[in-house]
Amino acid sequence: MDRLLAAAERAGGFFSMDWTSAWYVYAFFGNTGLEVGLNDDGLTNYCTWNAADGPIRGVDVAIQEVWGEDMGAARLPTYTCAGQEVQMASFSGCKLIGVNAYSQNPEWAARLAEHITSEASQRLRFQLRGQGPANVRAAASPEVQASPAIAALLAQSEFSQLQRVGGKFWDPVSAFASNLAAGNPSGAPLQDQLDRLAEDVTAR
Repeated sequence: MDRLLAAAERAGGFFSMDWTSAWYVYAFFGNTGLEVGLNDDGLTNYCTWNAADGPIRGVDVAIQEVWGEDMGAARLPTYTCAGQEVQMASFSGCKLIGVNAYSQNPEWAARLAEHITSEASQRLRFQLRGQGPANVRAAASPEVQASPAIAALLAQSEFSQLQRVGGKFWDPVSAFASNLAAGNPSGAPLQDQLDRLAEDVTAR
């Protein structure tokens, strides 16, 4: 990230990313020692993004400055936070489709599942939508292996956390990030905002 910002400055340009979304703002908080996740009850969250001590505090992460035609892809960059180089994090996840054992037509349901997960269907899904195949034979195909997006996704997977949070995570984080993206018009201290964020994310 530091090199991206330096290159943009040298070129008289800007670097831009969407960090008003709760999905994307996690990139800055992950891998810093600040944590968020789902409690054992499967409903409520835990969140330490407002930590005021430790090597990286919550306020160290909050953004304070606004930062061709060829397309490429790479794992997320590192950035400097509280004097440390931190690898940007990401959520990981998958779509799961199951066959209901109580289906009125279990044989047809199983056939549909077999069709969706077949090599041919998974290759077509990649060709039409660019999404990585779950079928191992389709995933091993030369066109999938040559995909910059798939290669970048695999490289980033080492630094990703399974997206396992309760429903009360998204709105508070989006509100926090949107306020910062707007330049913090209220002027509220970052620690106060992080305390409110953690309170709302972990609410029952």
